[in-house]
Amino acid sequence: MAILKNVEIHYIKCDPKKPNDKFNKLNPSWEVQCRTSDPAQRDEWKNLGLPVKLLTKVDPDADPDLGDDAPKIPVLNAKGEKIWRVALKKGSKKKDGVPADPVKVVRGNLDDIDPNTVGNGSIANIRIFQWDGKNTKTNLPEVKSMLMSIQVTKHIVYVPKVGEDFEMTETDTVIPDDEDSDSDNGSKPAQGQSQAQAPKAPPAGAAGRAEDDF
Repeated sequence: MAILKNVEIHYIKCDPKKPNDKFNKLNPSWEVQCRTSDPAQRDEWKNLGLPVKLLTKVDPDADPDLGDDAPKIPVLNAKGEKIWRVALKKGSKKKDGVPADPVKVVRGNLDDIDPNTVGNGSIANIRIFQWDGKNTKTNLPEVKSMLMSIQVTKHIVYVPKVGEDFEMTETDTVIPDDEDSDSDNGSKPAQGQSQAQAPKAPPAGAAGRAEDDF
């Protein structure tokens, strides 16, 4: 086991009942993204064999027609420093299909904390399990890492954004009388049609309602 200290975390998805299935429908995973702007911390992660990557974004001046081939530039923090990231995860199922234990998320005093309340920029200590394995693409030896638990030491509370919605207001209901209903709904016979063949006017109150209306 190894513990990463004082890690800035983002995009935590560790709800025991809702592992992330975006990338693997058969084996959803609990995960978190670790970030740092400290070269020493970056090197510490690299020395542990973690897949450290520079955080980048598409160059805003790039030709939009380039799509995925557009050049990327580093994302900088408020101090103008580069940011490195590491993605850690744990599958919700073991190799034999047996459900795995969820990633435990606790406060500094080790009390449980709802992972859904942990927002981006929170600081945590992260415990990982590591073993020697092989890269699935190159078949070369590499260190594998699995997210085990998270101890939140600085809790930035995640507050979901509330979408714009209607305000409460009154509804005026107007029921036309029979004469208005006849005239609005065209109960006069069509040209060349006898009075007996004229279509019946709809019942009062049905004027202007389409089939898909409420």
